[in-house]
Amino acid sequence: MVAARAGNGSILRVLFKRGSQVDATAKDGSTALHLAAHNGYIDACRVLIGGGANVNAVDAAWLNPLMKAVQMGHIGVTKLLLKSGADAQATTGPKTSLHLAVENGIKDMLELLLDQVKRVDAIDDMGFTPLMVASQRGNNAVIEQLIARKANVEACANDGSTALHFTVRCGHLTTCKILLKGGAINAVDVDGVTPLMDAISNGCAWTCRFLAMFGAAVDPKNNYGATPLLIAAMRGNADAFKLLVHEGASINANDHGKRTSLHLAAKNGANDIVKMLVDFEADVKLMDKRGFTPLMAAAQVENVRAIRLLLAHPALAK
Repeated sequence: MVAARAGNGSILRVLFKRGSQVDATAKDGSTALHLAAHNGYIDACRVLIGGGANVNAVDAAWLNPLMKAVQMGHIGVTKLLLKSGADAQATTGPKTSLHLAVENGIKDMLELLLDQVKRVDAIDDMGFTPLMVASQRGNNAVIEQLIARKANVEACANDGSTALHFTVRCGHLTTCKILLKGGAINAVDVDGVTPLMDAISNGCAWTCRFLAMFGAAVDPKNNYGATPLLIAAMRGNADAFKLLVHEGASINANDHGKRTSLHLAAKNGANDIVKMLVDFEADVKLMDKRGFTPLMAAAQVENVRAIRLLLAHPALAK
């Protein structure tokens, strides 16, 4: 083990002659090949493989030597392991070798593995594809590589999120442009949330504009009945709210609690949005499930500014 960690091929040869077990494991399940691969010692790896080391052995973390080499960016060791029968598609651990290659972002390493795998959309333990991992990181060069190899832009993780959901949540606008070539602009996760809803929740004004420009639906409802406009009102995102109204969003839409944008804006102190809705002559008399009007919602939280704005509405000013 010590010789492998130090990359000393000569000592390894001597140890083999004296009967050392090539696949003996440490407490963490690592073999000598794991250690040599992790540290990038290609000569030590050759000696170990020549001595019969199991190239697909897994440690306690379910990682094999190939995953260790890929994780650390050792291209030479990776090539050697692949030529020696290492399984590039192994799914023993939480991530595949391809996921690890995407994480380190080394183009040549990724190309090497893409030439070996059949499933470019292999999933990790969270249902993430390599494309999703790259999208979270905003690594556009890697994304282009994966899409060129027919990665599925519309694939869903365990929570229903697509690569576009992930990149929107992380605010990577340029990545959005790349992914939108493959569609999925109105895909929904397990909560019924679209990428546009995510952009609004995260306050990404430019992303909201971009998605709207590419035809994102402005009035879909999530599992709680909230539309993008309702989410903007709840979050106090005035820029997104103005954009959505311009795109034709319904100003009187309500959620499962019968709350309108006016209810939510008044309750949450989003007074710029309250003013916009008053100017647009939104219906101020609609009641939620509790029988509250927007004026009552404002009064409940003592939002004096909203109360004044609402009382100036034509329907209440008479």
